[in-house]
Amino acid sequence: SGWSLLWQRLFPFLTRRPYPGLFDLLIHLVVLRNTQERRGELALLQALGFRRARLRRLALAEYGRLLAVALLLRWAVLEPRWIPSGSMLPTLQLQDRILVEKITPRLNRQRHKPIGLGQIVVFAVPPQLVEAGYDANAALIKRVVGRPGDTIEVRDGQLLRNDIPVPEDWKPAEMDYDQGPLTVPQGQYWVLGDNRNASLDSHVWGSLPDERVIGTAVWRYWPLNRFGPI
Repeated sequence: SGWSLLWQRLFPFLTRRPYPGLFDLLIHLVVLRNTQERRGELALLQALGFRRARLRRLALAEYGRLLAVALLLRWAVLEPRWIPSGSMLPTLQLQDRILVEKITPRLNRQRHKPIGLGQIVVFAVPPQLVEAGYDANAALIKRVVGRPGDTIEVRDGQLLRNDIPVPEDWKPAEMDYDQGPLTVPQGQYWVLGDNRNASLDSHVWGSLPDERVIGTAVWRYWPLNRFGPI
């Protein structure tokens, strides 16, 4: 019954402080409408010294804290993104939903430690594209293939790093252009889309400044048949 449910939720609240069952009870009151059960719970709480106005303030305060935690996670830890183009095929498909982890790149930056080779990064549009008229509020996603000081070359359809061929058995086709050799500047990265011949990446606009990196793609959560780490 409603009263037994109320007692189960009130028991920890009545027996020790702080009141761990209070938030559940407040949520229960918010979800319920003008039912006999809701009126009974309100009557018992009021008998315990909680007025309606105080209950509303407590509920709003708890909602506010939850919202603040959610916003903090969104801003500083994990950010959901979706894939708008085919530049990362076959690794990431059109309309895939992914999570981008944002802490590690910041820590690496503070420690002057480069991002790992092969990691997929999400980054703010580089200055070269902004100057060419690209939307400055957009974000791009590519794979790191060169770090500061690396020599990058594309020759005969093969990517070479420091004169060593980079194994990429998953590529849909050989690269249809030649480039380099060139050296990645300090504090920057060479990033390429996995769909090498259909990607607006470093082979078009140059190296990516480290400070433009937003985070690394770590998890695909949609569609469910491809759910898992990236």
